[in-house]
Amino acid sequence: MKNMKKIFLIVYDSTIKIAEASFLNIAAGDRVILFPLTSHHALTARLKELFLAKKCDLEIRETAYLLNISADQLRTKYLEFIAQLPQKIQHKGQNLKEWFAIDGCLSAWWLSLIAEKNTFKSEAFNRLVQLETILSILKKEKIDFLLFASKSQKLQNALKAYVQKHGISFRTVPARILNGMKDRMKELQRGHYLKHALHVLFFAVCQYGRFGQIRRAMKGIPRRMRDPDQLMLVGPYPYFDTTHAQAGVFKNKLYSQLQEALERGNRKIVWALFNVQNGSCTIPEALQYARDFIKKGYNIYFLEESCSMRRQIKVLMKLFFLGIKFLRVENAIARAHNFEDCNFYSLFKDDWHASFVGAQGYQGLLFYEMFKELLKNSQAKQCLYCCEMHAWEKALLAAREVTGSNIPFFAYQHATVSSMLLNYFNSPMETRHRGAYPLAQPDKIICNGELPYQYMLESGWPKDRLMIAEAIRFEDLKIDLPAIPAAKENIVVVAFSISPQESSAILATVYQALKDVKEIKVWIKPHPFVNLDDVLRLAGLRRENFPFEIRGDSHESLLAQAKIVIVGESSVSLIALALGCEIVLVNVPEWINMSPLRNIAMNQIRTVNSPDELGNKVLELCRPGMTGTVPREEIDQVINKFFYFNKNSDVPQKLLELLEVQI
Repeated sequence: MKNMKKIFLIVYDSTIKIAEASFLNIAAGDRVILFPLTSHHALTARLKELFLAKKCDLEIRETAYLLNISADQLRTKYLEFIAQLPQKIQHKGQNLKEWFAIDGCLSAWWLSLIAEKNTFKSEAFNRLVQLETILSILKKEKIDFLLFASKSQKLQNALKAYVQKHGISFRTVPARILNGMKDRMKELQRGHYLKHALHVLFFAVCQYGRFGQIRRAMKGIPRRMRDPDQLMLVGPYPYFDTTHAQAGVFKNKLYSQLQEALERGNRKIVWALFNVQNGSCTIPEALQYARDFIKKGYNIYFLEESCSMRRQIKVLMKLFFLGIKFLRVENAIARAHNFEDCNFYSLFKDDWHASFVGAQGYQGLLFYEMFKELLKNSQAKQCLYCCEMHAWEKALLAAREVTGSNIPFFAYQHATVSSMLLNYFNSPMETRHRGAYPLAQPDKIICNGELPYQYMLESGWPKDRLMIAEAIRFEDLKIDLPAIPAAKENIVVVAFSISPQESSAILATVYQALKDVKEIKVWIKPHPFVNLDDVLRLAGLRRENFPFEIRGDSHESLLAQAKIVIVGESSVSLIALALGCEIVLVNVPEWINMSPLRNIAMNQIRTVNSPDELGNKVLELCRPGMTGTVPREEIDQVINKFFYFNKNSDVPQKLLELLEVQI
């Protein structure tokens, strides 16, 4: 028995401290399975060298590939789990939606991170995919020891609970302590209630200061709110064309071509906007622009103008009572987080507390109060808003019901819809449910292409609530583009998405693959809403001696020159495809592949799973004659799946017909 060889599974990320790890009793002949949750392959190379020197039987799992296979398999199961959860938990004769009721029209359930399922706001689904993939190994192999070295205390707790129940030894390996208070608080897995209660108080103070800025800037400026012929357009601010703004002209980028057509048709518009952080414009600058726009005749109203200190205190009190109610059912909620014999509540615990104790719940309730005030003071004929199925949209629809407003609400999909942006999707049991506190639904969901239309049908949305209209943000793609050049310069553009986690993991892989390749130019295109230094920090890189060029040019300018584009969840992938670029999608262990082009079979779209694969693929594509081989017709077929273009009209005719506008 003493000479029996053991099997070790080692799960680790970039925080592992190899030099301080004794790796316990691993000996020659023992089988070692490495499961890296990091794209820093130098760490894996060092571990490989260490265990080969020990003469171990070594196996390195291709985690980037395996995790994305698991994500595809888990997606539907997860959507159904979330849809069934409220009914599974009963307390005093009420299900969760009833227990968390705010009034007769809205349940705080719909304002939660749990119900929203946003794979950019929360890492819960991503961690669940990692957990499920690791469990598949534990169930298949006769693992004796699970060694764990990761910053994720959530994943550690879930794995530890599982292996202890199944007779597998669990041991931690030394890992680097996270830098920064924010990161440490995020991973802190004790005192959840206190942590989120303190955070929401800090958040509320910051919100009060920001709302005060907006109220003061807009004070005394008359706006037309009660005109019954107005179209209300709802969305975030600032998101406008700065070149036009300097001349006092408001051009909203989210509605672009539609706004121009509405103004030509003399349609009266009231802009109901809410402030969001934007790296390209400070709050004082954005508010000064807003004042200038209003003076030029634009009818702009900020939701925050109605949010007095009294209203914010009222919301905090509501949240306090929600938090007490949450604590009374938390044990039942925790027990319900099971797939087979594994409980994964630790992965979701922070999301639950953020939603019913912390900042997410506070923000959702504030939106509800602000939208109620907006609709009480508006007699708009119709309302069009940006549709991404966020919590604020559900607050808007519930506010319509509670105020008795009869304004038709149209939800317009303005962006590219990726199958892994789970906030867009529901289980049919949610969209078809008509019991207490059902999912609030707009009068129409306007899909900007055939593919998102099919996605909505799969989610159970009835056909009479769906339609397809012009993809107004992508109108440039409907023009007959020139033939794809036979040869382009060896330029690689790395386009970041709005997710710092995804962007940093892709950047780390690109850095390892191409940092020493001198014959190829690599251009980094940051996302305007994301701090570049945060991405570099997460990737373990610094601006000093950074080998790639950081570019601030427009995407169109960069893509026109590039041969290859490396991109994650971003509509840039489709623009690049249309412009004849080779698309390389990078699967990374840290984050699931969020690209809208994932799983689309086409010669111009490649997927790699490691720095070595990426480096080889880029060098291969940069050889003469290796690119530009896909016919324009095949590219157009893919583009036209995502976006609908009316090539017979220069205006978004279908949208204008819905809004009863004639040009």
